[in-house]
Order: sequence, then C-alpha cells, then structure tokens
Amino acid sequence: MRPIFESSHKMKRKEFILSSAGLLISLALDAREKKSAKKELGCIASPFTSDVGGNVVNGVLLLDLDNGRFKQIATPFAIHKISIDPVQKDLGYGLASYSNAIAKFDLKREVLLDTKEFVGDFEYSGHSQVSNQGIIYATAFNRSMKPPQAVISLINKTTLEVFDKIVLLGMNQAGHDLQFSTNSDILITTIGNKLCFVNKKSKKIEQIKAIEFDIPGSTLNHFSFTKNGDFGIQANLFEQGKGKNNSSCKDGALVLFNKRSDQFKILRQKNELASKLKQDFFSICLNSEDSILCIAHPWDNFLTFWDIQSETLIKGLDCPHPAGVTLTIDRAYFVVTTSEGLRYFRTKSLEEVTSNKNFQEDFKKIFFPKSDKKRMFHSTAYSLT
Repeated sequence: MRPIFESSHKMKRKEFILSSAGLLISLALDAREKKSAKKELGCIASPFTSDVGGNVVNGVLLLDLDNGRFKQIATPFAIHKISIDPVQKDLGYGLASYSNAIAKFDLKREVLLDTKEFVGDFEYSGHSQVSNQGIIYATAFNRSMKPPQAVISLINKTTLEVFDKIVLLGMNQAGHDLQFSTNSDILITTIGNKLCFVNKKSKKIEQIKAIEFDIPGSTLNHFSFTKNGDFGIQANLFEQGKGKNNSSCKDGALVLFNKRSDQFKILRQKNELASKLKQDFFSICLNSEDSILCIAHPWDNFLTFWDIQSETLIKGLDCPHPAGVTLTIDRAYFVVTTSEGLRYFRTKSLEEVTSNKNFQEDFKKIFFPKSDKKRMFHSTAYSLT
C-alpha cells in the first residue's frame, strides 16, 4: 500500500526531477520558438553590365542574403530580369534586354546552364514569367510586320525553343512588363498606354484598361498590383525637346489605377521632388500589406516611397544608381540593388537597416571604377529552401 505522506527527502527529490523536466521542456519550447521565429531573407539574382578594365562584361550576381555568399556569373549578353521556375525553384531564366536570346541558370549550383538565340524578327523586352506547367511566357514585338505586332511568346523551359505565340490583336506597340494576375490563367502586360489582361488558355485579350496621357507617346512600363487589383505603374512621359543622340527627353511619373473607380491617376513630381526627378523611373515594388510602393530612380540616383491609399509621397532619399527593388523572402524588407551594394528598408516603418549583409566590398570590384558603361537591371528574390 502506497503511504499517504512521503518523506521530506523523497519529496525534494521528486520536486527536483519535476523542476528539471519542466526546465528542459521550457528550454526546448524556447528553442523551437526561436527557430520558427528566425526569418529567411532568401537570395537575390541581379543582372548587370559593367566595364571592367576596358572590357564590357555582362553577367548576373547571385547574392545569398542569409549566408553572405556572393557569386558572379558571366553571360554572353545583358539580361533584363531573372524569372524563377515555381516548380523547380533552383532554375532561373533571363531574357536578353531588348534582343532575342535567353539564358538558363542553375541557381543552387550557381552556374549558367544554357543559352539560346531565337530565330525570327521578334525583339524581346526582357520580361518573362514561368508557369507551373513549365512554359516560359515572354513579351515580344515584331517591328517588321505591317503594322508592327505585339505578341507573348511561349518558350519550352527544357529546350528553350519558342513553340507557340499569343498574338495580341490590335496592339501595335511594344509590350513590356509581364506578370501573372492572382488568377494564374490571366497574364497582365503593359503595352503603350494600356494594361492588357490576356487569357493564356484562350490566347485572347480578355480586358483592356487604357489611360489617356496628356503628353503624346507616353507609355506604361513596370507595375505592381494589390490583391484587390489596384495598380501602381511606372510611366515614361516623353516631354518635348531633345536629349542625347537627338532622342526625345524622358520624364517619369507614377500612375495609379483604382479598380473600384476604374480610374487612372498620374502623380506628377511637385516642389523639391520635381527638381530631384528629371528622368525615367525603373523598378517598382509593393509591400505585402499592399500599402507602400518603393520606386527606384537609377538615372536620378534617388529612391522614393509612396502611400498607395492616400496617393502621396512618404519620403525620398539619395541613393547611388538604385535599379532593382524586391521584397526579401520573409517580406520584412525592401531590398534595393545599387551600384554600391544592397540597401534594406523595413516594409512598414521604412527604417533603413544596416546590419544586413550589403556586399559593398564585392560590388566595388565590379562597379566602382569610373565608367559610363555600367548598369544594374531588375533584381529578383528567390529561395532555395
């Protein structure tokens, strides 16, 4: 029969065992919580062109943000943007910037796998998306046709061959950015002054949203959109006058499209901002809360943040040649690719964080020599875990 009362010695021993077990459980839970709380920043693929010792070098920088790994991969042509395979996430594809070639990368092994030059008269903008079915969709344009014709090419991800195309009837200007909508059957692309919604199954334009610019020849280019279908779009405004090589002077503006009102709105630069921003915009990125847009102004060496709801500028700051803007994999930071390394900004407070790896010393070897022949392109975040 078990005694009703235990001895003091036994009680203390039992209490010690229970206390120790509780401590171990508590430590294990803390460790698990810390492990689960650890965020993954992911990796960045950033194409570039640079003049190194008098030789123009094209390539892609692969930047492991969590482990501080830096890899430079040479490419035979300048790549506009890397798109990631959603199924085989270690594979990436890059279209040549305003040309007709494609490159395939093994991002895990950090090597160039293959390149292909397309046959035909199509010129590619450099933007593409990879579907879950393994098809690469890319915006292209045929200037030799009368009238010129915009298309979306379908490329086999294994052979890198163009096997089909979606002809965008009535679209006689070059298309640019290309993204899947929240419905993966719909591709969204910018063509001239239009947002085009294309059904990849029926291969037809389902919907067109057009803006009437007050400056002829202005175009919509890169964009980011919310879960509700509101858009922030970078526009080129071709002002009167001539620039270098007798080309039209370009000015940039943020264009917002509100789905509920079905209206576009141009946010022009005002006051001090107008004196800072005199050229075209480039990358545009929306935070995960669908509230703040980060925009890169590489030719004005400036970075801006906008409130998409109130349609106002939050802040702007000097930044050396910012080109690519994307979210880290944990969606906690805007990460900006500049010619002097990476910069990180919290996506809610916009506080700049300097403790994360910025690869400044690695970038110095490629971009710090004085040369006009250097440029960063769009950056893409990806995860290999």
